[in-house]
Amino acid sequence: MSAPIPIILCGAMKGMANLIKTTMLPEYNVFYAGYNITKSAQEVPLIISGHPPHPSSLHTQLSSNDFTIPPRAIITGGVYSDELFQEFYHSCVKACGSKEVLPVPFFRTSDEIADRLSVERKGPAHSSREYPAAVTERLK
Repeated sequence: MSAPIPIILCGAMKGMANLIKTTMLPEYNVFYAGYNITKSAQEVPLIISGHPPHPSSLHTQLSSNDFTIPPRAIITGGVYSDELFQEFYHSCVKACGSKEVLPVPFFRTSDEIADRLSVERKGPAHSSREYPAAVTERLK
C-alpha cells in the first residue's frame, strides 16, 4: 500500500476538523487541520509558500503539522462562503508569487449539496453524527 496523500484541511469547528481528519485515513494524511478561519488564512499561505511557522506556534495542534512533505491539496469546509474562499485562495496565490506557481489545487465542500441531500433523505444533516463520514466520502 502506498503512503497516504498529504493534505491540508481548513474549517471552522475544531470537533468537525478532528473527525474529518480521522475519517480521511488511510488514503489521506491531514497534516494540518485548521479550525479558525482567520488563523488558517494567515498560516496556510506561509505553509504552501515554503515558509511555515514553527509547528508549536500554530493555532491548531490536531495533526502532525509536519511540513517536510508538501501538501497535494487544500480542502476547505462549507463554512467558507464564495467570498471567504476567494480571499483565502488569493492570499495563498499572493504568498506563492502567482497563480502559475501555486503548488496545490483547492477544493471546497458545499453546504448547499449537503442540505439538498439531507432534504432528499440521501444524506445526513450537518448537525448529525453521520455528517463527518458522509462529507469525507464525498471528498474522497
